[in-house]
Amino acid sequence: MRKHRRHFLFGEGFGKVCGMNPNDPNQSQGQPTPPPRAPQSPPPNLYEGQYGQQPSVPNPYASGQYAHQRPAEKDPGFLKYVVPLRASPWAIIASYLGLVSVLLVFAPFALLTGILALNQINNSDKYDGKGRAWFGVIMGALGTIGLIVVIAMQAGR
Repeated sequence: MRKHRRHFLFGEGFGKVCGMNPNDPNQSQGQPTPPPRAPQSPPPNLYEGQYGQQPSVPNPYASGQYAHQRPAEKDPGFLKYVVPLRASPWAIIASYLGLVSVLLVFAPFALLTGILALNQINNSDKYDGKGRAWFGVIMGALGTIGLIVVIAMQAGR
């Protein structure tokens, strides 16, 4: 009678959709049958040798398909224009002083650090940053000229 009432209320395929088996006596309380579990196997042993020893990974740049390319640490690409990876410290200081040289007080310092940066870059293969150094020199020179004009105008009063 109960089986008949369930099919009458919920339709013929209700037991199949919900995972209920009408022939199972344990299903009379309306609990669905859990799905069967897959047998679990132990994880593979990735490190065959001594404990903690990791397998060696071949270098893709050593030979083969990528032999003509340089490793990433030697060629920063576009990143060298955004982040000062190999830039001279004097060039970085000169560029920031060049930015604030519009205040005219920092202009002579931007000019000085820009010249020091260009000297350091030209004498060493270790550093880049000529653009930053030239920016500091140009902005420092313009700001220094402006500072001299302002001082001359104040002295002429």
